[in-house]
Amino acid sequence: MQGLLIPFVLKLASFFQKTDIWLGNSNIFPNLMGSIGLALLTILIPFAIAILSDILQKKREEGADFVVLDLHVILDFVLKFKRLLLYASLIFLPLFVWELPTELIYVRLLIIILWPLPVLFLGKIIFNMYLWIKGDVLKFRYSYLKDLKQFKDLELVWRSVWQTENINALNEEEFFEIFSSQIDKLLNDAEKKINNFDFILRLLGDFQLFKKNRSVFLTGHEAAFPKILEWLLRVWKKKHEYLREKDRQQTWFEYNRILGQLSTIFQFIGEVSLRDRNTQGFLSYMFFDHFKKHINIYKKESVESSNNKMRFYREYLLGSFYSVFLKNSPYEYDIWESFPDEWLVKKGNLENEENLISWTSLSKFLMWAQDRVQLAEKTHDNQLDNVILNLFPEVDPRTWSIILIFIYSGGSIENGIKSATERPWNFGLIGRAVTGWGENLEKKLEESIGEQERNTLELAPLIFKNQFTRECLERYIKELKELVYTIKDREEEHRLELLEIFKKMLSLIH
Repeated sequence: MQGLLIPFVLKLASFFQKTDIWLGNSNIFPNLMGSIGLALLTILIPFAIAILSDILQKKREEGADFVVLDLHVILDFVLKFKRLLLYASLIFLPLFVWELPTELIYVRLLIIILWPLPVLFLGKIIFNMYLWIKGDVLKFRYSYLKDLKQFKDLELVWRSVWQTENINALNEEEFFEIFSSQIDKLLNDAEKKINNFDFILRLLGDFQLFKKNRSVFLTGHEAAFPKILEWLLRVWKKKHEYLREKDRQQTWFEYNRILGQLSTIFQFIGEVSLRDRNTQGFLSYMFFDHFKKHINIYKKESVESSNNKMRFYREYLLGSFYSVFLKNSPYEYDIWESFPDEWLVKKGNLENEENLISWTSLSKFLMWAQDRVQLAEKTHDNQLDNVILNLFPEVDPRTWSIILIFIYSGGSIENGIKSATERPWNFGLIGRAVTGWGENLEKKLEESIGEQERNTLELAPLIFKNQFTRECLERYIKELKELVYTIKDREEEHRLELLEIFKKMLSLIH
């Protein structure tokens, strides 16, 4: 190949050397090159001014979309401003070197070979600006974001993306996929001991700050919510990994801050999905569908803490979920249809050794309900009634509510019985609906109440083993019989109901 190339170049040089019109004393060729370059710049400059003026005008308008991103895209990706200066100077280089001595014919030849490069570069810029003006801007935004690696620029342009409202769903999907790949890379770098935690926090912070603009997308899209759950698991594990290393407490602190950001995003997704009234239950269905798949895969995921106790990921994530769910589960919205059956508190679920979630649901409910019972006022607690009715689908709501009131009024502690009878009973007033007609309805209602009551009396000793032993029940019954109230008092009604429940529960203990 080399043997053929060298003679060809020599012949070509000989041709130009003999052609005095082009490479001799004439300036036609450099003038032509300069004219082409000038023509390209004459087209490019007005295009650039028009586009930049439009973007800067939008920047002055409050609420304009993608302004900062578009400025970066135009300057750094479309115009390629730093290279533009170099290539523009190369176009006019022949005007300055063409007067070199004829002995330097090879320099002129090199200029002729290289000169098309800046011409093609400027031509591509002009064509891209033409596409931009026609409105084909998204592909430039995507390409720029994919190639961008400068931390400072990344922060600015992603803030510009997330603060934009009402992005088309397909476009939002593309933006999120690019964003998530960059967060993945940053987390990978952090695990390689590259200190970029502040930058990750700022990127996630901006995403979290403008999360309301993404409400429907975050839950409804097949990749967004699962990706956030994936980050939660990953950061949760790293946090506890460094918690055990005393010399890496700062790293633990950074992961803990990131986990806090992700948890806030997760809780927001849950809150929006559970309170949605505009998509006929679609968001709540998608939320539980993604969440159930994730928690079922990682329900046994655990780490050893600094005090040698095991911490389970399901406890953390479900705790974060229930802190939102129990406070934001309005009884008028039909979100319980999407709630996973195996998460419900039923005797069968609790006795199933493979079902670890039902016990967690119970634990989070009891922690939430305790304060509501102990701080009860006379006004009816609709929310507590609603949760009991749905989270405990097999119990009699009235009986179960009375048991909870007793447990959180002192239980086996001295004066617990008296406290339970005298405090406000502001929930347990809603029963379950039974369908039927005539005598059939009465019979079904009686059978349903009897079955629910039995389920409740069997469930209570399973959950509160220490409070409902035979010995404890006998003592409660004795104390209740010794209490004296006026027949018409509210406290007397409470005493009789408690007495009846404990007698029935005692009869079921073998």
